[in-house]
Amino acid sequence: MKKKNALIVGMGQLGKSMFELLKRKYNLFQHDINTKSVRDYTKNLKREIEVKTSPEEAGGCPMHICFPFNDDFVESVKKYYEDYKPEVMIIHSSVKPGTTKDLADLKLPVVHSPSIFDDNDFSSICSFRKMIGYDNPDDGLTASNHLRNCCGVALVPHSKNTEVADVMLGLYAMTCRAFTFELSEMFERFGCEYDVMREILTYNNFGYGELRKFDHLLQNRYPNLNKADYRLSLNELIPEEYDHWFFKLARKSFGLEKESVQRKKEEKEHGGSDKNE
Repeated sequence: MKKKNALIVGMGQLGKSMFELLKRKYNLFQHDINTKSVRDYTKNLKREIEVKTSPEEAGGCPMHICFPFNDDFVESVKKYYEDYKPEVMIIHSSVKPGTTKDLADLKLPVVHSPSIFDDNDFSSICSFRKMIGYDNPDDGLTASNHLRNCCGVALVPHSKNTEVADVMLGLYAMTCRAFTFELSEMFERFGCEYDVMREILTYNNFGYGELRKFDHLLQNRYPNLNKADYRLSLNELIPEEYDHWFFKLARKSFGLEKESVQRKKEEKEHGGSDKNE
């Protein structure tokens, strides 16, 4: 039986994870404004796939939107729709709440489906169920039928629900990261060993059972959180009216962490140059 086509737009880490999710069931095309990243990914996979995809090749098939959110995101998605006329567009990127609804109001077939994966193992996306937030039930059903061939799916009425949940999950991960940084700074100031202290707090009943959740999130779901700059993306995605003290503290902690990392890097470099002398 001949595989149906699907198009992935944006071949960064998110696009690569979607490639892993879809490759067994679909004949995949990809499109990226940075053709070099596509070529590198093709080489890593040791297989031939299209670098540039024309509307004649992939027109009408489901489109997976995997490029980062920016000020021109809506206009970019509209342009891709005009060029390719996809059956449905599935936005996997984290976007500002309301973005998918804005596109749906333009009568575009679009849904939102947040993604979780490990930067070191793109196939890890297959371990998670894909939530599909829709504003038009027909679009939700089309996207569900397309994705259920590759993973578990769940339909969620109103795309803003999945958009906000996606941003809040990022905020939660960001807060966990900030909390663990503050712990490590405190332990260092008191001359404690972080690994030992974490074991005491986590595995002994000292009222810090929630640390297990932090460890699980940081070590399993977001093992490379420091490589992906969630700080920048969340600053762009969180609405201005959401000015909660909790978010402010997390951002402040990240600023301190950045300073701490830079300071330790300079100290290490300085120490190394002293030894060389």
